[in-house]
Amino acid sequence: MHDLDPVLEKLGPHAEEVVEGRAEGRAESVLTLVAAKFGAVPDWVRRVVDAASVAQLDVWTVRALTASTPEELFAP
Repeated sequence: MHDLDPVLEKLGPHAEEVVEGRAEGRAESVLTLVAAKFGAVPDWVRRVVDAASVAQLDVWTVRALTASTPEELFAP
């Protein structure tokens, strides 16, 4: 269950698609940043990004500016 489930139910059937679309877009942005900064994107990075929340994707987007390695970028 998502924190937004009650709101999504009130907004209708397409609201969840919009939220999921935004999350997918942010995930793609993180993967693009990783590729631009570090080269090929490792499979483990794709798995971590695919499972992440929008909030976590936002953290990684900012952290990508200063991280020296993928491991540093995705450190807890």
